[in-house]
Amino acid sequence: MAFTRLTRHFSPRKLALGCALVSLPSFSNDATTDRGDKLLRQAACEKLPQKTSDQLWRVAECFRKEGDSKQAVASLREIVRKDPRDLEASFVAAWLLWEEGHRLGGREEQSKTREALEELKKARVNNPSHWLMDTELGDFYLLRLKAPELAMPEYLKARAHYDGDFARSVENASAGRKTAIENRIARTADMIGRKGEAVEASCRALFFDPDDKEALARIERLTGSCERKGVKDPRGSAKASSTGQD
Repeated sequence: MAFTRLTRHFSPRKLALGCALVSLPSFSNDATTDRGDKLLRQAACEKLPQKTSDQLWRVAECFRKEGDSKQAVASLREIVRKDPRDLEASFVAAWLLWEEGHRLGGREEQSKTREALEELKKARVNNPSHWLMDTELGDFYLLRLKAPELAMPEYLKARAHYDGDFARSVENASAGRKTAIENRIARTADMIGRKGEAVEASCRALFFDPDDKEALARIERLTGSCERKGVKDPRGSAKASSTGQD
């Protein structure tokens, strides 16, 4: 398909729906016809097939490419209506809403930010135990609202859920994604002064990836050793030796 879906898990929250090409008619580049050309291109977006989720992704990208976030979000919401478990559509819709508000500023920014947050909360209703959902909400609180105290509970939920939920067909997170979640917990705990939790989460990250540089650097800065904290293996068995050290 022409539209390559965005694999955004544990990456910076900078999306670009207009990255792939959509087959649209060619129009003049003359400045005097720009507005008319844009209307024609938007009309071409409306004429694209819109029956399947893949087709709706193309429509969303088409409108996004033309700067029409409202219609792009509408297409993404239709994807979610068809499949409430399509988290990516909800995540991208929330990002587009936040981006539009950030561009407009003032009261519009506040309104769009609230709308974006509601988009994510609605997605959680249908995906209450998905670690991706928890992580996305945590990232929104931390990166968009600059509220680490609100992000922390979401990241802790992601930890509680990252072994998957068979009953709801939620996959077990990969070791790399578990490492990233633990680093989010550690980073946020460090920001709000919960150093012990920051060390524990860093040690958990090393369990999943012993060479993770971020976790190693944080442990060195805060304590120098996981064993001193008696951190346990996240799967239940003792990882650190019981030395009696503080």
